[in-house]
Amino acid sequence: MQAAEARLAQREETLRTGGGAASGNSLVLRSPISGRVADVFAALGASYDEGAQLFRIVRTDRVELQAQVPASDAPLPASISEIALEIPGRADPVVVKADHMHDAGVIDPATRALPVQFDVDNRSGQLLIGQTATAILYTGEREKMLTVPKEAVLTEAGSPYVFVQTGGERFARRYIEIATREGDLVGVRSGITPGERVVTRGAYDVQLASAASGLPAEGHVH
Repeated sequence: MQAAEARLAQREETLRTGGGAASGNSLVLRSPISGRVADVFAALGASYDEGAQLFRIVRTDRVELQAQVPASDAPLPASISEIALEIPGRADPVVVKADHMHDAGVIDPATRALPVQFDVDNRSGQLLIGQTATAILYTGEREKMLTVPKEAVLTEAGSPYVFVQTGGERFARRYIEIATREGDLVGVRSGITPGERVVTRGAYDVQLASAASGLPAEGHVH
């Protein structure tokens, strides 16, 4: 009875203020959050039972970022100083600030990775709901490693690689494991060794020469 009286009072207030006068039977629906209308399930003139889903509202000013951290890198330190997202189609990573980090401490049996959630301020609208990217998590820890210019790194089927000079005008493709990125430098965890000569200019030209010669791993440039 109390719920019915509340609905009746809401209807009468709507009519009294001029709302819904055309149909004579309208109620004001207020979303519990501010956001964008992502889906509309309601149809004009249809009837619905209480609890039916009419709209889907998505909050975009603050989003949850879920990162799949490899088991070898888990658990993470207590604080992540910064997150950079490499989004396909964008030349430079998008840097975001995370206010809160949470993980359940359980490895996902399907991905064999640790799901970690971050709350991210997205008032600038640079991140989209459902978007996928490669996340680089900065822990503040320092590690000595090899670095190469980002122009030296090429990608094939999602796997990064560089060209190493093996002698004269001969080059070999080396797949690498990227540890971190900072500015114009890429930190390499494995794939090359100190003292090897990596192609830093014209790496794409070497790739074209390699493809033209039909050799997937090596190229000979004239």
